[in-house]
Amino acid sequence: MLTLVILVGSILRIACLDRESLWNDELSSWYRSSFSSITEVVTLGVIPDVHPPSYQILLYFVEQSIGDSESALRLPSVIAGILTIPMIFLLGRKLLSDSAGLLASTLLAAAPIHIWFSQEARSYSILILLVVISVYFLTETLEKLKTGKRFGKSTITGFITVGILLEYTHYFGLLILAIEIAILLLSSLVVGREKLKILVMCLIPVLAFLPWIPYAAAQTGTESHITVPTIKTIAVLFFLYMSWSKVMLVLLCLSVSAGLLIYFRKGGGYSSFTPGNLIIILLWLFIPLALSLLLSFLLIPVFTIRNMMVALPAIFLILSASIHILFPSGWLRYTIGAGLCCYLLFSLFIVRKHYSVPHKQQFREVAEYVVNNCDRSNEILIAASTWNIAYFNYYFNKTSSDISVDLGASEATDFAVIRTLLTSRKPDEFWFLWGHIEPDSVLIDSISGLFMEVEYQQFYDAGVWLFY
Repeated sequence: MLTLVILVGSILRIACLDRESLWNDELSSWYRSSFSSITEVVTLGVIPDVHPPSYQILLYFVEQSIGDSESALRLPSVIAGILTIPMIFLLGRKLLSDSAGLLASTLLAAAPIHIWFSQEARSYSILILLVVISVYFLTETLEKLKTGKRFGKSTITGFITVGILLEYTHYFGLLILAIEIAILLLSSLVVGREKLKILVMCLIPVLAFLPWIPYAAAQTGTESHITVPTIKTIAVLFFLYMSWSKVMLVLLCLSVSAGLLIYFRKGGGYSSFTPGNLIIILLWLFIPLALSLLLSFLLIPVFTIRNMMVALPAIFLILSASIHILFPSGWLRYTIGAGLCCYLLFSLFIVRKHYSVPHKQQFREVAEYVVNNCDRSNEILIAASTWNIAYFNYYFNKTSSDISVDLGASEATDFAVIRTLLTSRKPDEFWFLWGHIEPDSVLIDSISGLFMEVEYQQFYDAGVWLFY
């Protein structure tokens, strides 16, 4: 059954991998990893950004070995997303039971939200996988501390290795690692054994991160484009995690509330689930949530759907545990699990239309529209409202065209630069593109005062004007 789940989950993540354009953040991943050496990737790409370096270094090797197409850039996320399916089964089996682990992995395999991030050229799919593996090693360590068994080099090495990868992949990976270190240190003090091993497991990842601390401090700063979260923000987060489905959100709230209430009122009546393991899952879910909210209110807003992806596997594990508590009968659990999976697939294909409707900013379609509709015998000038004009140039290069964006402009104050360039170049055609950042309407009106607007073509969160 697990093999079938992995197979279906793999197909869902590989299918139509290059159907959609790279969107703003994916193009940022490409740009920051597309330098000529690792040193340049770190100094010119990573340090000016807000993330640790490991994902961009990984993409650098991907681009050097198999290219920088959409499929190539998204491939690491696809592989990580597929590997997370069996990994969450192994963790679910350790924390709960074989059946609960299988249900959690099945729900994850069919979840549109996880499929989405498994097909995105960003670090989140890899982050989720590393978090699941890290919690696995944490659980194994806690079990051996509790039972008095000695844990060997594989557990120690595994926790340390994954911990270093976590902290260098994403700062919320660092947060998860910090929580795990606190749990391990506290547990070793309470049990009174294996203190040296625990200290080594905790100290090495800390020491490994020291060289990056000055850069991390410079990246964090005091300003953020993220807004301070509200109750609605939290509700939207769980709504999206339940695959943009109010039905799934209601089922999650009701089943988890009822299941945990029944379980703890009976004093752990469901014998194969230990209270300690359920508490680990709940801590995994709520501590990052609480700390993220606390940081957002006191220091700088960091609460986003993407950052909180570190808690996504915990949601499917606690949902699986709740279903097992509420429905002890095997056939009933299988029926409910199959029904939930069918609903997730219905949401993926019919409601969300993941493989047929664009959901990512159409930089590629804008570039292709310009290439297909411009008159190459004319003098052409192109401006773009975007974070980086290289994002459009990426797709112009893919069309084997000599066209490129001449300047970036998005604010009304940018009109002076545009007017100067228009006066000196005197183009026959002036194309104005936008993607992710919609230009100020005053800027477009100012351009219309010099040129006649011929047409405007709208794309998903992108568009293009042609002026003569």
